[in-house]
Amino acid sequence: MKPICHIAIAVVSGVAAAWLGSSLSKRQASPFPTLIIEAKESPRQTIAEITQTPDRDRALRQAASRCTTEALWDWLRQGFSSHDTNTNAVISELLDREGTQAAVKAMALENAESPGLPGEEFLRILAERDPWTAFDLYGKYRSTFGPAWGGEALDKCLDAAGQVSADRMLEILKAADGNPKMFYPPATYAPGFDFQAVLDFSMQKGVGPTIEPSRLVGQWAARAPGQAAAWIAENSLSKPDVLQEGWLLRSVMASASRCDDPQARESAIRSLATLPDEARQKAWESAASEEKGKLDPRMLDAATTLGARDVFLSKSLRSISGNAPLDPAWRTVSESERDAIMSSTLARWEKEEPSPVAAKARERWKATVLRKWNEISQ
Repeated sequence: MKPICHIAIAVVSGVAAAWLGSSLSKRQASPFPTLIIEAKESPRQTIAEITQTPDRDRALRQAASRCTTEALWDWLRQGFSSHDTNTNAVISELLDREGTQAAVKAMALENAESPGLPGEEFLRILAERDPWTAFDLYGKYRSTFGPAWGGEALDKCLDAAGQVSADRMLEILKAADGNPKMFYPPATYAPGFDFQAVLDFSMQKGVGPTIEPSRLVGQWAARAPGQAAAWIAENSLSKPDVLQEGWLLRSVMASASRCDDPQARESAIRSLATLPDEARQKAWESAASEEKGKLDPRMLDAATTLGARDVFLSKSLRSISGNAPLDPAWRTVSESERDAIMSSTLARWEKEEPSPVAAKARERWKATVLRKWNEISQ
């Protein structure tokens, strides 16, 4: 059989060639010739050795760059695995050479009966480079491949949209209506981003895709804790999902507690005070656990205002570990209150875990905490 691609490459690329060549040589059932990559300056290595080679992704790209365009397309036509390193190298190389037209060509290789083939993979990688072009292609081909198609590419588009505006993000979310995927909002947002518009859209039952809201709420609370708290309070009764997960409320409580603007902080705490007591208590427990034994005076003050001081102190106390030094802020808690919190924490722990093994763990933990308290008191 005549090789489609015959290459002599440097040592680092030889590793990639051996790996890619091993993958390609398994495609004997295909009517297309097997793509052969020969590394003359380095011996062939086993797959196990190659997977431990540093910078193998770059080496694979170098190997793919030495193949003809038709050879790369032939390899894709013979089948591949999604998110496979070899596949990524081949698709990235084709996009470098042919641009958007490579993605359009790939759509012709995919069909509604065989989802997850070249078109969707090209769309995902294109979205990492040019999310707006990828979004336009998604709009053109979605009806061909069905509502579940293109979800991973849309995640990349959402990341880019968050740095533009809420309107742009809503455009993408509305276009994805009917997609069963759980979408994750971006980690960063543009100045003046309208978090409420996106959250309101996400809470409409039967409208648009499912959105995981923690980043939205967390970022909003960091910028405007009063507004985020007011939104949660307003929606807590009509939309129980708002309070279903403690971390959603926890992030707002933490941001409100640490807010440097006295008016915004007070406004947020007033809104949080209207929430059901059980939800507040659980959120404070969650917030204290996240602090891992640290005692932020601002959070303790807010917890006190909201009637959750004992809950916050108890959970903070329980989070103290034997390795980390004790937060000096514990000095602000009186000895009598510490003793009371210690007693209530141990009683609750015993109720939750009454076994002899847990009893020994409690004794060790108590000794550790008492020793640390003694250290900061001296």
